[in-house]
Amino acid sequence: RRCATLCQPVIEEEQLRQLSEVPFEQLRPEFRRSFQDLQTQLLRLAAQPKTIQGKPVSAGSWAAMLRKLVSALNEGHALNVVSAWNQVQHSACDDLAAELHDR
Repeated sequence: RRCATLCQPVIEEEQLRQLSEVPFEQLRPEFRRSFQDLQTQLLRLAAQPKTIQGKPVSAGSWAAMLRKLVSALNEGHALNVVSAWNQVQHSACDDLAAELHDR
């Protein structure tokens, strides 16, 4: 597991408010370097997909599981990754069954 801290991409407050309009080349050099390092790490990780119980996890399934875990936290329940993953898989199966039924 790794954490990455990125510095503020621009100093000027006005540029920060409209960051999506600022070309990458105009961002602070230390931010660009850190961003590119993070991008390289993420691409390396993408080559080895996340697995749960030996099965590769799609981005959509990963996001759905995270939503389940956040919901459990917000409701004061204990976190249970296996249970959350099973719920996601059951939902995916139900969605697929409904889609096939509608055809």
